[in-house]
Amino acid sequence: MVYCPYIDKDLPPGQTNSDHIVSLALGGMNGIEVPACSAFNSNVGSKIEGALANDFLVLTNRDKYEVKGHSGKEPVFVVRHSSDPNTGRPLQVSLVKGRGSNSGLHKRKDISPMLAQ
Repeated sequence: MVYCPYIDKDLPPGQTNSDHIVSLALGGMNGIEVPACSAFNSNVGSKIEGALANDFLVLTNRDKYEVKGHSGKEPVFVVRHSSDPNTGRPLQVSLVKGRGSNSGLHKRKDISPMLAQ
């Protein structure tokens, strides 16, 4: 049996996996882990850690310290709920660190057709 500190239970080894103390998405590393309930770890990882890793202020620090996370990709700043100042149409703006500059407008995508669905 393996003890999971998150749910305070002993579980069979087949129901556990390793949880990174500091999420890989936030710059953690392998080797600093605790055993955890697989279902709990998966749920927390997808809902809480994913949202935290993609928070605008956290992304700023991830970019500053070049923390790429588990995927190995550079963080992309996405500003949702924006609108075109000329037409008022909804936009989603993504900012990507450019080569030789801090950041710049990478992509402007009109999302109004998606909202109409």
